[in-house]
Amino acid sequence: MADTRNFSIRRITPAGTNWVVSTIAGLAGHLGNADGTNSAARFNWPAGIAVDGLGCVYVTDEGNNTIRKIIPSGTNWVVSTVGGLTENSTLSIL
Repeated sequence: MADTRNFSIRRITPAGTNWVVSTIAGLAGHLGNADGTNSAARFNWPAGIAVDGLGCVYVTDEGNNTIRKIIPSGTNWVVSTVGGLTENSTLSIL
């Protein structure tokens, strides 16, 4: 789930009759544009989410005009920018 106003990506998993919410990327209340692992990554208005068959998560990071990919790596989640161009960036991968 994209937690847009908290600039983070959450995972919601069933646990019996309850649900557990955990943050897999970003840090609530801290916007930005940084690739990295878990809470070291930064987002700026993440919105849409898609998940592929391998469990990789794709996020539209609207405030940064980018598409981000989040790859599971053991117990960690690694964020990278796979498309788009931020105002402060010189990289564009399509």
